[in-house]
Amino acid sequence: MRDPGERFRDGNLIVDLLAGRVGKIRPPRSRARFLDLCRAHGVEAVLFEKLRLRGARGEAWDRILKELESARRQNIARNIYLLSRLRELHSILRKAGIPLIVLKGGCLLSVLYPDFGNRPLGDVDLLIRKRDLDRVLGLMRAAGWRLPPRESVDFWRKNFYHVQIRTPDAFSAIFEIHWDLEKEYRHDIQLEELWERSVIFQLEGEPFRRLSNEDLMLHLLVHLAHHFFRPRLIWVYDIRLLAEVATVDWSRVLARAERWRLRLPVFYSMAYVEKVFPDLLPPEVIQAAKVSRFRRGILQAASTADPLTLTLPMERAFLRLPFSLYFIGRPGDILKFLWRNLGSKVLPGSPGRNPGQS
Repeated sequence: MRDPGERFRDGNLIVDLLAGRVGKIRPPRSRARFLDLCRAHGVEAVLFEKLRLRGARGEAWDRILKELESARRQNIARNIYLLSRLRELHSILRKAGIPLIVLKGGCLLSVLYPDFGNRPLGDVDLLIRKRDLDRVLGLMRAAGWRLPPRESVDFWRKNFYHVQIRTPDAFSAIFEIHWDLEKEYRHDIQLEELWERSVIFQLEGEPFRRLSNEDLMLHLLVHLAHHFFRPRLIWVYDIRLLAEVATVDWSRVLARAERWRLRLPVFYSMAYVEKVFPDLLPPEVIQAAKVSRFRRGILQAASTADPLTLTLPMERAFLRLPFSLYFIGRPGDILKFLWRNLGSKVLPGSPGRNPGQS
């Protein structure tokens, strides 16, 4: 059995390096365990840059740096490929008069990471208007992209807020086509406001559209909370960089979170950011984002000493499902959530699982 104390020490080293808190650094006792953690949290390339700038030396560090640099090179190759496919997709939709917004990592490469080898992309997330979904899928099918079966598309359209398509080659990279940022019954996001406030940015010399700084921050916070059961430190680091590099009006972020019923996931993610990077968020922002004592108690009960995560691991569905209720404020929405997730197991004719889900 792995010693959690050793793993936590590696986690503390990773966090201290990312935050710039380390003076003299010593290599981890287990190179394999350290690299596994870096890989799982998507921070291999960022740490390579941090360690290189700090002048890490010695045989142990040299071996670690070699593997971290290899991960960075893989990021560069994958990101170049994904961006080329993004330009292809963007060109097809632009000719058809269909606008899109580049979400999360795809826009952060330009906004936050001058060296985009430091930010891994697992896929590319795009936002379109829901009314354009069928046209988008038809155009991409005609261009040779791989689409899920019609019944899978119908399932995702009914129960979720995005559908996956794949590039038309052996690499088969995933592009997620969103028409919303969260499940309908869990929020009241005014999507047209997102479109109205969206801004143009340059990605590899080509103009694209992204969310405004405040909407981008809100989306990153909600996305981090949405993946509470399997978080990645790179998502926390994205939030830190956006808070440091961009001009963000936190009063607007919190006001929209309140108005759009996103206060609970935002509080969760702020607590996560505060744990990893203390004093990053202004105290008045933390205070304004407070939730009830009952909700704080739930979060405290689920907390962990692991420096890389906020709550205990919840890989299994029987743990994830109850904790998911933490993020839903209204009783009626909780009932809808339970119906969507449990109804198919109890009553015939209720929504079932996506045939393509693993």
